[in-house]
Amino acid sequence: MHNWRTILSWDLSKQRDRRDFKRSKAKNLDEMGKEFATLVKKECTREEWAEIVRRNAAEENPDICHTHDFMDTNVVMEYYIENILHVTMWDNQGNMKENVMDLWDNIWEHATPWLAGIEPL
Repeated sequence: MHNWRTILSWDLSKQRDRRDFKRSKAKNLDEMGKEFATLVKKECTREEWAEIVRRNAAEENPDICHTHDFMDTNVVMEYYIENILHVTMWDNQGNMKENVMDLWDNIWEHATPWLAGIEPL
């Protein structure tokens, strides 16, 4: 199992205004997916976001997300889970908890409609 805490790093000086993301209001995975996609969008310029949506909409492989072409989106997900959902991600050995891996995967899956422009943000 990877120690993702040492793999993931995010330049916190690049964070944009997150006042509207102090605490998640999501009540289900669809809402979490939308919140996460909105956070990703906030990390992009308008041009980058448009290109992400265009690439994701054209992508035939469901395992590929083009947000990674512009940022380390895994770090954005870590920020979302820890600081917005307030879920402890790591065990005492620095490994991602099993239930968090499931949550991570489900949020990605439910973010797809927004990341591919099927649903507008």
